[in-house]
Amino acid sequence: MQTANPKRLQTEINYIVFCRFHIPTIKRSRSAWRMRNMAHLVQQYIDRNARQNPKKTAVVFNDESITYKDLEEYTNQLGRVLKKAGVGKGDRVCFCLYKSINSIKAIFGILKADASYVPLDAFSPAARLKKITQDAEPKVLVCDTDTMALVKSIIPVSVTVVCLGKKRVDDSILAEKKISPSCTNTPEDVAYIFYTSGSTGTPKGVMITHRNLNGCADWAVREFGITKKDTLSSHPPFHFDLSTFDIYACFKAGATLVIVPEKFSVFPGALLDYIEHHSMTIWNSVPSLLSYVARSGVLTKDRIPLVKKIFFNGEVFSPKYLAQWMTMYPKKEFVNMYGPTEATVQCSFYRIKRVPKNLKKPVPIGKSCSNAKIFAVTVDGKIARPGQRGELYIGGSGVGRGYWRNREKTKESFVQNPFAAPKGIVYKTGDFVLYNKNKEYEFLGRIDHQVKHMGYRIELGEVESALLSISYIKEAIVVAYEKETGNELAAFVVTSGKRSAASIIADLRTIVPAYMVPGKVLMLPSLPKTSTGKTDRVTLKEQYVAKV
Repeated sequence: MQTANPKRLQTEINYIVFCRFHIPTIKRSRSAWRMRNMAHLVQQYIDRNARQNPKKTAVVFNDESITYKDLEEYTNQLGRVLKKAGVGKGDRVCFCLYKSINSIKAIFGILKADASYVPLDAFSPAARLKKITQDAEPKVLVCDTDTMALVKSIIPVSVTVVCLGKKRVDDSILAEKKISPSCTNTPEDVAYIFYTSGSTGTPKGVMITHRNLNGCADWAVREFGITKKDTLSSHPPFHFDLSTFDIYACFKAGATLVIVPEKFSVFPGALLDYIEHHSMTIWNSVPSLLSYVARSGVLTKDRIPLVKKIFFNGEVFSPKYLAQWMTMYPKKEFVNMYGPTEATVQCSFYRIKRVPKNLKKPVPIGKSCSNAKIFAVTVDGKIARPGQRGELYIGGSGVGRGYWRNREKTKESFVQNPFAAPKGIVYKTGDFVLYNKNKEYEFLGRIDHQVKHMGYRIELGEVESALLSISYIKEAIVVAYEKETGNELAAFVVTSGKRSAASIIADLRTIVPAYMVPGKVLMLPSLPKTSTGKTDRVTLKEQYVAKV
């Protein structure tokens, strides 16, 4: 009888054990890895809510609404159509739509096609939109019948256009399967690119990943106790990064998002009616709108009774009007949030517990959110201690990937942390802050010529470049000055021949969005210069702002 080889027998036993136990474990591990990645893609918020609460209202706009189930199915179908149009991982898809439920459909349909979405402001001049589309190089552009004419003027014929509202397009979308398309993105992939003002006159695209957004939404839901019972406002336009807080915090919590039509920004009474009609519980807005509502005289103690929390972000809120709001509604929670586009909307917050007494001093921007790390660096390159001032730096999971196709600017603003170990990337904001004795940060202003106006971040250089592009303008400088209602812009120009301020403003409106147009234009025979030959901005502001 032949004796078995002990080594061979042991090898066979090891193989059997491997097949019986380890292969299923490896398969489960791979499946778990896929599930972890899928759970960290923001479009999965919609899918999870559709499974858990299919009939719950996801989005409302005027008298229209859509449930989570219907939103999931439509965005799955739109995602499939985009994939068939050639969209895939790493591609950009622009959308140009007025505020509507279609905007939300477009965002999540694009994400489900493994692409990054790039929102376009349908109210902006075609010249600016053309710059953005030329830089973004989208594979597809989503629009509707209301924006189709504008879209045709800003993109080459090589870009595929998906026009919602056209029967052929709508039929092709609804003919697709309602199940989720295959997904290859990971949390490190870019979810969106938002274009902000650029000092050279060309807007720059900020890249934000799924992981960035997840950290932001997780923090907001935990910190403020947002639940599926809440109804959140969506007031900012969708090309403004403040809108992402509302969208992703809402869908993370499984709550309802109410899109506020643009027209209510100039009708405060109607705005409050709209908030009450849709039973909103959380209102997020730029301070300039809250100031406008306060000045209008429509605030009374019986208004907006269901609103529990009021968040504001994007610019400094005048203490005078904040005090008016807090005095009128002492039981509502008011929160000041701060954060640039490059750090996924917000990186710090400050709960305001008392009505401001000092009406000349804005409330602090507070302390770091749990997903962020902020610190100030003094002029001598050291971390600021309580009572010291410096430039604000931001670290943490909210720091974006940098600027799209702009390595030089990315390298300049996104730097290795010179203090922490192990080292990580931090964003240099260019904001000048005070680290106060309570170990909270107070915003003091900009280090450069970038300002916040009407909630938008504006490079004064871009407005100046736009002015100089007008044939009859020889020199141009734009300055910002503070009023109780926020920053205002004034332009100083030298022209060839006589021109009126009204004609200059009219020509400028064809180049830049309305929020970038200075409220006043002053014509001068020449602009003052410093000893080095540079235009003297300080002298201009000091001597002429009083005339504005």
